[in-house]
Amino acid sequence: MGEGRPRPEPATTTPQQWRSYLYLRTNTQGWTTESWYHAAGCRRFFRLERNTDTDQIRWRETGTDQQRTDADTP
Repeated sequence: MGEGRPRPEPATTTPQQWRSYLYLRTNTQGWTTESWYHAAGCRRFFRLERNTDTDQIRWRETGTDQQRTDADTP
C-alpha cells in the first residue's frame, strides 16, 4: 500500500489528478509512515514506519497498544 495521502473525489477530479494519486509517490528519504495489508497471512491492515534509506522497519499493530521498534525486527 505504501505512503498514505488523501484520496481525491473521483467524480470531480481530472484524469491527470487521478493518475497522479494512483501512481506518483514522493519517495521521502528517511522515516516514513506507510499502510500495509497482510494478504498472505492474517489478512489485517497495519501501519509501519520504514526508513527508505536503510529499509529498517518499526511497526504498530492497528488498534492495539503493542509497539515494536527496529531493534525487535529480525
